[in-house]
Amino acid sequence: MAKIKELVTHWEDKPGESFWLEREEEYYGPPAQGGRGIKKIQPFKEYLPPGFVTGKGPAAKPPVVYENEDVRIEVANIDGPQHMYHRGCDNDELWFQVDGTSVNHTEMGKVELGPMEMTLVPAGVAHRIFGSPNFKRLVIYTKKPLRLVPPPGPGEKK
Repeated sequence: MAKIKELVTHWEDKPGESFWLEREEEYYGPPAQGGRGIKKIQPFKEYLPPGFVTGKGPAAKPPVVYENEDVRIEVANIDGPQHMYHRGCDNDELWFQVDGTSVNHTEMGKVELGPMEMTLVPAGVAHRIFGSPNFKRLVIYTKKPLRLVPPPGPGEKK
């Protein structure tokens, strides 16, 4: 029977808090019962009704996929210009462009995003989005400000 090593960590580990477990391979199957579980979803297929386009009027709010008291995740499929400029005063917005392209006008300048690119709009910054016909975006709102963590340099571990 093969042994598997598992690293147990917490979000903000302090020195000595992480530790390794070594278990028999059979420990990891069959699937566990109960708990929150893991579910695969297709957010752009399951949450956007046919013909619904977000940002095309006051009633075209993007559907919420996940949320808790600090974070909300929405799906958007804007085609053309968004209804109006707007600003969220209590949330940072992290935009993850899944497909299509966008030109994002903000009071801090213009940001263009292509597939698999992302940017952060800090709380309080006015913005308006112009999306391509195949525009798909995940928008993550967080009440706690986000900061960019630089990527590791060559040979560095994160």
